[in-house]
Amino acid sequence: MVSVALAPIMTAFGLTVAQATWLVLLYLVVITSLQPTAGKLGDRFGHRRVFLAGLLFFGLASVGAALAPAFWVLVLCRVLQGFTASTLGPNAAALIRLAYPIERQGQAMGLYVGIFSMGLTVGPVLGGLLVNWVGWQGIFWVNVPTVMLSALIGFMVLPTAHAAQKVPFDWGGTALFGALVAGIVLVANTSKTGGLPVPMWVMIPVLAALALGLYRQEGRAEDPLIKFSLFRSRGFSASNLSIFLTNTMVYVVLVAMPLYLQSGRGLSAAASGVQMALFSAMQLVAPVAGRLSDRWGRQVPVLIGGGLFLAGWAGLLLVTQGSSLVWVTVPLLLAGTGYGLTQAPIQAACLSALPRADVGVGSGVWYSSRYLGNVAGALFSSLLLPHELAQGAPVLWWTQVAVAVALMASARLLPAHGEELAAAD
Repeated sequence: MVSVALAPIMTAFGLTVAQATWLVLLYLVVITSLQPTAGKLGDRFGHRRVFLAGLLFFGLASVGAALAPAFWVLVLCRVLQGFTASTLGPNAAALIRLAYPIERQGQAMGLYVGIFSMGLTVGPVLGGLLVNWVGWQGIFWVNVPTVMLSALIGFMVLPTAHAAQKVPFDWGGTALFGALVAGIVLVANTSKTGGLPVPMWVMIPVLAALALGLYRQEGRAEDPLIKFSLFRSRGFSASNLSIFLTNTMVYVVLVAMPLYLQSGRGLSAAASGVQMALFSAMQLVAPVAGRLSDRWGRQVPVLIGGGLFLAGWAGLLLVTQGSSLVWVTVPLLLAGTGYGLTQAPIQAACLSALPRADVGVGSGVWYSSRYLGNVAGALFSSLLLPHELAQGAPVLWWTQVAVAVALMASARLLPAHGEELAAAD
């Protein structure tokens, strides 16, 4: 909804596009860098408790954003929204993992991803209506009743059991991981515009030093934030790689396709919005994919989804300036279906590979990989979209083809049918 409201926010505060973009960028920096920390807090203090606290404080941050008298206040509230929203994904996934047996993880995650996709489909449409009816403040006010209803349901039904850990919290790992991810996001999003406060040749060694410092810190921490031993599990490593590749492709669509449809094909904003809604709607196959992954193993749906991605990007390579819009719509439908088929099996593979004591932090690492895929997709779009969009974007679509092939290769590393149950036994 925020992306829909950027234009009226720019008008209200007299902003440039670069200034308004910080509302999205800072939110992305905060939420990406805090995912493992939020999951770790859930492992320590209870996933229900952390989830509900984050939900309620997200509502308060939304009220502050709606009442913001100046742009800097709005930016601060968006940072607070990112901080509180970071608690939701990892702890929701952890609660699902703890509530369902291994053999039903795909079904559970399929329902979760399907409902999540419904939100992504409805959000821009609802945001547009709220902006028209209430103004840009409406996209923040609507969070108040949503949070109240969600918190009420959560207090009634979410499980309460947890085992508190009494070892020192890994503040050093938290700081280093946050700084590393924030640096990566900022470099990726400002590399083309030159908006970095320091030169790239300085940033790259700094990021390398942060990565080395994080590895050493986690090796000596009593209860590390990032347990690198988790990556010894093939399912956990493959699921993180797979979600990174999948979201890289999807974020290219979300960023580049509206620009191509409007500037290259001459569609109105409303018509391009319909095209993107069709892409999102195809993700509602996720519940089916989850059930199939419980029956056939995690590999099969992801391989099929990767093949649909590949077919979609190959189809876009054939589009010319004179091609019918159908030749753009069909590849989007294929890619949207591919996305819907891959999400639940990939996340189920991650959760099933985690020990119960580490489901929160493991989910946090997985969500960070997902958001870093978003960052990579935005970077590819920024660097590879041509100035003359009417001629198409063949280099970008070839890049998507390569990523789809890599996804299919990583899918072969996911658990086959029966492997997760054997490991659990």
